[in-house]
Amino acid sequence: MSTMLKKAAATLFVLMMIVRPTFAYQVPQKARDDARHYSQMAREMFSNGRTTDGVKLLRLAIKTNPFEPSYRMDFVTIMSKRGELSLKEGNRREAIVVFKNVEEQLMAAAKLFKMSGDNSNSAYALMQVSQIYRYVYQNEGVARGYVQKALEIDPGASRPR
Repeated sequence: MSTMLKKAAATLFVLMMIVRPTFAYQVPQKARDDARHYSQMAREMFSNGRTTDGVKLLRLAIKTNPFEPSYRMDFVTIMSKRGELSLKEGNRREAIVVFKNVEEQLMAAAKLFKMSGDNSNSAYALMQVSQIYRYVYQNEGVARGYVQKALEIDPGASRPR
């Protein structure tokens, strides 16, 4: 797995752990159960060598419960093992699909944190959005803009590496 992909996967996991507690309660129990079932079925598919079917089931798990980080991590891991998830042009579409919902969730979380007066977590969520723009969308200008917004909200926010 490339260093950039490892950073992106690690960032995804961390940011989903932050967003998950904020939004997870909005997913109905049946949807959470269905997503867990799809994920378990996907793991069985992978162990039986049926990766294409497994990927379809993982995508369904993510769509059913987008706030469970383990489904996205499994997706990133399996796609990278298959050599199909690369942040280079041509295969970036897969990474963008995976991260687009995360970006939207982080933006919503940043707004909610700011509205509740939690500037530190709001700034942290914006810093994570900057990482998505830097490593996935490869748009350094927009990434810097999000870092600036985060620093305006919380001047003590740590800059992403």
